[in-house]
Amino acid sequence: MDPEGTGIGQDPKRDMALAMMLENRGYKDVARADLQSTHDIFFASKEGQECFIKIYKPRTELGEDSPKRADTELACYQNLPPDILVNVVEVNADERYLALEKVELEYTGKSEQMVEEFVELGLERFPQIDASFLPEVPWDYYEEIFGKMKDLETAGLIDDAKAVENLFRSKRGLIEGAKKGFSHQDFGRRNVQKIDGELKVFDFESARQDNAMFDMATLFIDIKDRDELVRIFKEKVGESEHFNEELLDLMIVRRATAAMHFYMSEYPNNESSFLRKNREIFAEKVKQLLSSESEDEGQ
Repeated sequence: MDPEGTGIGQDPKRDMALAMMLENRGYKDVARADLQSTHDIFFASKEGQECFIKIYKPRTELGEDSPKRADTELACYQNLPPDILVNVVEVNADERYLALEKVELEYTGKSEQMVEEFVELGLERFPQIDASFLPEVPWDYYEEIFGKMKDLETAGLIDDAKAVENLFRSKRGLIEGAKKGFSHQDFGRRNVQKIDGELKVFDFESARQDNAMFDMATLFIDIKDRDELVRIFKEKVGESEHFNEELLDLMIVRRATAAMHFYMSEYPNNESSFLRKNREIFAEKVKQLLSSESEDEGQ
């Protein structure tokens, strides 16, 4: 459920204190899970129920926005509809931990069925959710994206960041005017898996109110290397009332920018297939958007 993170070192004294805290709240057989995570992950049982427990790191040990991310995830487990969640055993905002039923997950591989199910979840189920408990993605976030584009240009990963920034600024009305709803913000196969054949969603630390095309942008980048899946994607997304091709392309550029910048920061001087794919998609979509803009200006 939380397979990736910074791998902050374990502290035996802290582990003992956390185990005692959980035992005082009725958990038994408490043991640290052998999973890499930014937070403390334990397995335990309570009233016969096997549990997966995420204990959020103290604010002093985390980055500036990490406490807000933890608060966001706890709020999601308190407010989102149960049908898209793993069964919740306990949400404890005071002690800042989350306990879920420990389950066997079925990884969602790339397939036509996967694309259809993800599009249905993102464009039919998510818009039905009352996401008023979440903040909207503000325009200030796009200002951060523009800064990341400049960093990527300096690193030689993209060209003409200023032209892309100007394009986004010219589309601010489209972006801010798009209908907002629940958006996972990291809508990938790692965070959407199956239990008994039903899709369940995990890891809500980045969730926001946003336009529906952003989650679709994440899905598109994931499947871009499979032509038959891209065809199904375009067909299914194009049928939705939330579909806007120009907005989708802008969100693909935004997502690719954030992905490249993260990878560049975490793995400098490492030219991976992930980075190459995002570079190619970024360049392709920017070219399409700028070409369309030029055509509109010439009419």
